[in-house]
Amino acid sequence: MFSFTMVFEDEQQMRECRRLLTDRYSFTGEMTLRRRENGEWLMVAHSEKRFRDSTFEKIPGRRQDE
Repeated sequence: MFSFTMVFEDEQQMRECRRLLTDRYSFTGEMTLRRRENGEWLMVAHSEKRFRDSTFEKIPGRRQDE
């Protein structure tokens, strides 16, 4: 499993990222989506496949290094 965390400014940006990952990039695995107290949205994903850095550059949001 490959895990990553993404942070989004709003819910629309988070939903677009989720759609792209599942529809265009064939994401399979688990995603947890939640709103933070500061209004940002957080996605924690555990994927069955590893994504390239270039993929993360094409989707909304920013990757948060753990």
